[in-house]
Amino acid sequence: MRPMRRSYARPQAGMPQFELTNTCDECGKNRAHGNHRACSKKRQARYQTENRP
Repeated sequence: MRPMRRSYARPQAGMPQFELTNTCDECGKNRAHGNHRACSKKRQARYQTENRP
């Protein structure tokens, strides 16, 4: 007798895996508390300088 449900492999998303952490890498505080707009601007500037050809 076969099982009632078939095994289902969930397809992988087409997007790359991002590093999603709860702690801000700029200030070290929890991202859910407070405004991290300044941290975001610093992070964007850092990535722009790192990824220039």
